[in-house]
Amino acid sequence: MSPSYRNILRSSMGVLSANLLSRILGFFRIIIEANVLGGGVYKAGWVLAFTIANIFRRILGEGALAQALIPMLSSTLEKEGVEASRRQLNAIFFWLSALLALISIFTALIAMVLKSFVTSEHAVLACTLIPLLSPYILIMCLVGILSSVLNTFRIFFLPALGALFLNIFMIGGMLIIPYFGGSGVSLLENLAYAVLISGLIEFSLMLWLMKCKKILPKFRWENIRNRSAVTELGKLALPGIIGTSAYQVSVLVDRFLSSSLGAQAVSALEYSERLVYFPVGVVAVSISGVMLAEMSRSVGRGDFEGMLAQLRLGLRHISFMAVPVAAFMIVFRTEILEGLLLHGKFTRSDLDETAFAMLFYSLGIPFFCSFKIITNAFYSRKDMVTPVIIGICAIILNITLNLILMRYLRQGGIALATVAASLFNNFALLLILRRKLKRTLGMWPVNLALWRNLLTAFAAGYTVHWMFPFLADGLGAGGIFNSRMVNLAALLLGLGFCGALYLFFSWLLRCSEIPELLSIFSRKLKR
Repeated sequence: MSPSYRNILRSSMGVLSANLLSRILGFFRIIIEANVLGGGVYKAGWVLAFTIANIFRRILGEGALAQALIPMLSSTLEKEGVEASRRQLNAIFFWLSALLALISIFTALIAMVLKSFVTSEHAVLACTLIPLLSPYILIMCLVGILSSVLNTFRIFFLPALGALFLNIFMIGGMLIIPYFGGSGVSLLENLAYAVLISGLIEFSLMLWLMKCKKILPKFRWENIRNRSAVTELGKLALPGIIGTSAYQVSVLVDRFLSSSLGAQAVSALEYSERLVYFPVGVVAVSISGVMLAEMSRSVGRGDFEGMLAQLRLGLRHISFMAVPVAAFMIVFRTEILEGLLLHGKFTRSDLDETAFAMLFYSLGIPFFCSFKIITNAFYSRKDMVTPVIIGICAIILNITLNLILMRYLRQGGIALATVAASLFNNFALLLILRRKLKRTLGMWPVNLALWRNLLTAFAAGYTVHWMFPFLADGLGAGGIFNSRMVNLAALLLGLGFCGALYLFFSWLLRCSEIPELLSIFSRKLKR
């Protein structure tokens, strides 16, 4: 394994560990949300309001702008150096801040107007919360852009730690606010303030990191008037903004359709999606952020074979990590929800509805993760249009399948439609990439790894699931712990046994990913 690939994996594992810490806190946040907000009106209102704020973060903070900014800055770094990049950033930060401030204001005004027209209780509650959360749009979009800049300069671990603050403040808010008598609408309003404070702290951290690394641009009017930088970013980002906006419209359609099924369906989709996107956030986001920076540098040097080799490396390791997680969440979905959420206001009925949606969402974990790597092959080449066109086709397919499947599978149909659209998106992009590069992608090792991982993951999952009742009975035999603690302990042990069996089966089948991952911990690189 070459030193450059080993460094890519080392950086990816660093970001993965940071994201893992944040996602573990996210798990606790889900548990506390289920206990405090339940699966009814208050949860549905918070989901709808926070979705609106997150849509802009995903479009502008973590979406199209970030995806366009990294290749643009990487190209400037390779050709002109650091100072030229800082001059570009000066203009970009100024104009983006102004644009995001306007978006935040208009979002709040629209919600205030809509409040007079909506009738359902959770929709009225969402319109009440959106103006409080609208500054989050400005703050977190800037955080996402600053994080992308730091990634361009190969600074990955510390920016990834910033996501801890949101979970810390929300967990603290849900634990502390009810203690002082806050409940219902007042609880959610105070949670919105906690979210804003966490965003301000994360933004301050990003600015401090850029200043320490001497890449924070100085405010100069002549640099702000740099139209070429803003124009280039606009041309690169506009297709992505259209595509990501279309995707977020699809997310809103999902929420609207689930809302038509009732507040319980909204909550079921939200809880199951949050649990499913735990591994996506840990694995895919960690690896794809590093891969985009490295693939962009390879393209900047004209090394397209190196870019494809990095693509295959990323897909193999995504498959190695994502497939066993998907298998575990499918096989143990009921046990996961019982151990994490069945408490307080979260009822058995809420659990059954959530488990049904989670079954279908979990099928898509490998596809959701792979998508983030595959699109990097286009973004690194500054091809922002192709993923948009295919993405819009996938969205149309998703909405069509939503309307068909939800009639028979309720919220499970909405989840299954999302998975089918993601599968179509991945295959279409790979076929188009092969055609554009006019060369084979060499995906045989990736396909072989996928089927091997599916076999070993489900073999391990069902083996441990058969043992699970005996494991839970053994832990509860002493009568020291309550049933919920027994379920959680058995679930953690089951997860550990699944992981150990999966690694053992993979080792028996001579899986190449195991020695590759072990090699990143070596202090000396063989040259």
